[in-house]
Amino acid sequence: MPRKQSSIDSILAPLKQLSHIHGGNYFVHYGMTDQAPRGYWLLYESMYHLPGGTLFRSSQIHHSWAMSLQLSRHPMEMRKLPYFSLSYLLKGKGRYVDARHPKGIALSAGDLICMFPDQEHVYAPDPGTRWDEINVNFTGEVFHGWVGQNMLDPKVSIRRLEPVSHWLEKIHEIVLPLAKPGRNPTVTDTGKFIALISQMCQAWQTPWEDADVRWLEAAQHHLRAWPLDQPLDLRQLAKHFAVTQQTYRKKFKRLSGMTPTNYHARLIIEQACQRLQHAQIPLKQIADELGFGSEYYFSRRFKQIAGMPPGAYRKKVVSG
Repeated sequence: MPRKQSSIDSILAPLKQLSHIHGGNYFVHYGMTDQAPRGYWLLYESMYHLPGGTLFRSSQIHHSWAMSLQLSRHPMEMRKLPYFSLSYLLKGKGRYVDARHPKGIALSAGDLICMFPDQEHVYAPDPGTRWDEINVNFTGEVFHGWVGQNMLDPKVSIRRLEPVSHWLEKIHEIVLPLAKPGRNPTVTDTGKFIALISQMCQAWQTPWEDADVRWLEAAQHHLRAWPLDQPLDLRQLAKHFAVTQQTYRKKFKRLSGMTPTNYHARLIIEQACQRLQHAQIPLKQIADELGFGSEYYFSRRFKQIAGMPPGAYRKKVVSG
C-alpha cells in the first residue's frame, strides 16, 4: 500500500471505528479537486420533525475540507440554510465569513460555529490544511423562541467551548443513541438537546443589552398575536415601536436572525403541524383556516419550511 494512502487510512480509522461501534453510516468522500479524501460519519438523518422542535441530522467529519471551494472563489459563494446548525471544531484551524464579518474570523479547535436560518455564511480550514468537526442540524419554534430569550444570538456566530473532549462527549451523549437503525427523534431527545444548548449558553455568557431583549420579546409577542388568516402588515406592526417599517424589519432581523415575515411564516407552519396531527381535518380546510388561499400554495409553503409535504408529515405523525 502506498505510504500516502496508508497515512490517510490511519487518519480516518478512528472515525470508521466509531461508526462500527455506535451505528450510523460511514463514507469516504472525495472532493472535486485532486485532494486526499475525508471520512464522513452520518450518525443519523430523519425526516420526522416534531412540531415543537427537532434535532434531525448529525454528522462527524474527519480530515474535512468543509467549504474550501466556496471560500476560495471570487466572488465568494456564501450559503444559506433553512434551519439552525452548529458545527464544533475538534481539530485544525480555519476561517469563518458572513455579512457581519467580511474579513473573516479565525477559527481553531474548540470553536463552535452557530448558523441561523437564512443567514449567509461560509467557512473552511486554512489553505492546504484540513480539520475535524461534528455538526448538528435542528429546527422548530422552541429554538426560535430561545433567540428572543437571550439564549442564542445571531450577532455572535462563533463561540468558544473548552475543553474539546468534554464538549464532544456532551454532544455524543445526545446524538449517539440516535445512530441506531430506525431510530427517530423523540420529545425526550429534544429536551436533552435543549439542556445541552442551555449548558453551552451558561459557558459562554455573553448577554445582550436588556433593551434589545425586551424589544425582541415584544416584537415576537405582536407577531404571535397577529391573526393567522390575515396578511401581515409590517407598517402597522412598526407603529407599535414608533419606527418606520424598514427600521422595524432590519432591527428584528438583526436581533433574531430572520425577517418578521419569515418568523410569522414559521409560526403558521407550526400551527399547521398541530392541525395535521388530526387525520380527519382536510388539507384544504387547514389551508383556508391559515390564510393560504389554496391547498397547492399551502403544500408548497409547508414543504419549503418543514422539509416535506403536509401529507407526508401527517402520515409520519399519525402512523408514528
